[in-house]
Amino acid sequence: MRRDVWRVDAPSLGGAGHVVAYGHWGRPVLFFPAEGGSAVDLEDRGVIGALRESLDAGRVKVYAVDSHDGASWSNPSLPLEQRAREHEKYHAWIVEHVIPAIHADSGGTLPIAAAGASLGAFHAVNLALRRADLVPYALGMSGNYDPTAWDGWGEQGEALYFTSPFSYVTIPLPELGLSTCSIGSAKRL
Repeated sequence: MRRDVWRVDAPSLGGAGHVVAYGHWGRPVLFFPAEGGSAVDLEDRGVIGALRESLDAGRVKVYAVDSHDGASWSNPSLPLEQRAREHEKYHAWIVEHVIPAIHADSGGTLPIAAAGASLGAFHAVNLALRRADLVPYALGMSGNYDPTAWDGWGEQGEALYFTSPFSYVTIPLPELGLSTCSIGSAKRL
């Protein structure tokens, strides 16, 4: 199985981050590690081994990235709004540098699926909700999608609003007798 380690420029983060690419061809899947994890966590925890048959057959190609959680969502010394601003730097790295690198490696702008567990699930689902044009599929495993539940304190402004699916996702659900439903709450008609 092909395994490549990339160092991808991350100007928004003030350096570079790592991406590990597994497989030679297939649907590109961007995997986010669990909270505070690194690009090699999938391999270290046996996920790549479990996917080996699909990777070898060219059904899927996995791209695992480093996290930036220690400087953003997992930093309890920062108020929520600042954590959200720090997360935006990570989001910019993914959208502006990692996804173009995946497209270049895949031979074109194929739709990318995103996946992750724990805080990685948040990153995967949030990316797909915000950038469905690039990442139309997401698999979130054991995720929490409400940043205000993560030892949150401080003001909650625009940066938090646009990084929190609980804030920006609202779905009309008249067939259920609901006028609208955001992920966190529903209003009865």
